[in-house]
Amino acid sequence: MSEKKKRIYRALVDGATEGLSDKGLFEFVQKRVPKVSSKNIVRASLLALSDPDIKDGTILHTIYALAIKHRLDGGHADDDEDIATPIAEVAATDTPPKAKRSKAKNKQDTQPSA
Repeated sequence: MSEKKKRIYRALVDGATEGLSDKGLFEFVQKRVPKVSSKNIVRASLLALSDPDIKDGTILHTIYALAIKHRLDGGHADDDEDIATPIAEVAATDTPPKAKRSKAKNKQDTQPSA
């Protein structure tokens, strides 16, 4: 994990532990990591939610709520990472791979049925 992601993760957990939520938590993270993006917030939130050491439901709920808000936000133009293509666009342009058949299956298909 990169140093920036660790700092964002740590700021999320520390802010939620202090009782911050929603906008206050985002501002807290933004003070610690000035160039944080919505995409980074969501990724760091998922790390926090999967951390077995965090057992306080209130903290997890607060982080989850912030992740949902920023996931629905769709990111900002100042995101420093690549911008994800909407799933609908990918689904419309991707063609599914052709199924591969094993040689054994092909031999069964050519043998006459008894």
